[in-house]
Amino acid sequence: MRLSALLVSTRPRSRAVFLRLQQVLTAIRDAGGTLHTWQWNALLHVAGDTQRRGRKRHYLASVRVLREWREYASELEEAQHDDLASSPHHDGPTPGKGAPIPEPTIRTYTTLLSIATRTRLPRLVAHALQLMRESSLTQDRLARLAILPFYIYGRKLEPVRAIIREFAEARDDVGVDGVTAYIWALGRMGHVNEVEEVYAVLKENVRCMQGGQGAQGQGIERAERLLFGDLLVFPKVVPNAVTYVSIVQILAYRGYLRRALEVYRDLLAHWQVPQDAELELDSLPIHAVFRALFLGFVRHALSPACVPATPPLETQEHQEENPDPVDWNLSTLSTLFSNFCELTEDPPNARMVHWILRSFMKTSDGDLEVTKTVWRTLEMTFGRLAVPRGYRHIVVRARQEAEDAQRAARRVESDNNLIA
Repeated sequence: MRLSALLVSTRPRSRAVFLRLQQVLTAIRDAGGTLHTWQWNALLHVAGDTQRRGRKRHYLASVRVLREWREYASELEEAQHDDLASSPHHDGPTPGKGAPIPEPTIRTYTTLLSIATRTRLPRLVAHALQLMRESSLTQDRLARLAILPFYIYGRKLEPVRAIIREFAEARDDVGVDGVTAYIWALGRMGHVNEVEEVYAVLKENVRCMQGGQGAQGQGIERAERLLFGDLLVFPKVVPNAVTYVSIVQILAYRGYLRRALEVYRDLLAHWQVPQDAELELDSLPIHAVFRALFLGFVRHALSPACVPATPPLETQEHQEENPDPVDWNLSTLSTLFSNFCELTEDPPNARMVHWILRSFMKTSDGDLEVTKTVWRTLEMTFGRLAVPRGYRHIVVRARQEAEDAQRAARRVESDNNLIA
């Protein structure tokens, strides 16, 4: 049982993890042991949770686990019934006799629906919803929210609003994950102002929970807030790391660099408060935030020749309403890059490095010297990195120049020692 629990906690999940967990559970069954509901749920989850973007085969693998689970439960129930019937002292059914029959729970069907939504295939989503309805189990909060990603990726805002509105009408709390999904839906449709309106309420909740005071020095009265007639935000709901990252991604993608940096500053301030000290700085989503910022530079940066020395008057007057192209420049990017290298010791993956190099290529108007300097800084900070596709020629030259500089430095040091 300990081994199965260890495999369940393994990250990242892969086909190999699924096969090992399946072998462990099969060995338990062959040895006469009984499998529990949590073990079946884990196997079903691992079967379909092998990568971020699901495929049809992943969902079908989870469905096969569910089918096997039902067969196992049926066999176990029959075996227990036969044991009771063959007992010489058996006078009738004995409730509670034998091991409990592991039955699928609402968590099981929620997991199936989540796996189906990641495939983005309507037929599989409909099948998962049908299985959930046929189970006749009461849907909890997570089960009701599980389909939201399917609508969000399909750019269907009205179904998202309808589901969130059902919570509001029943005065049920959607939780921070429900609020975050709603924010992501608004951002995907380009409703930046609405995103910031929701964030303002969450930010006020944070301030109240941290002992904020009103204008007259009195405690702030906390009450639920209904936004857009759909979203009911309770006072206890405060943003988590995913919420902050989602808002930074939305703002950076849409071109609002200053606002994105303000949200990032709020993220750091939130977890520097003593009551939230259990989330250390190295567990903050530094990579996710900076990946969004670097991608923003790729989308919105101007070449140096197009960046004015001072923002035009029109830009200054309307900078609160419209994206600021003048902010996406090489100087700002260099500062953010330095901050990134200082804030984390975890090496970036090849995709992250790709966005970093591409952002510098965009802001420097393709200056190879700038790009090579960035690469050398990355490898001096994080060690040898995987080379992203399309940048091998730059990396080779940067590494060669770095090695030449090291050899020259060693020769100078050797000469100085001889002279001394």
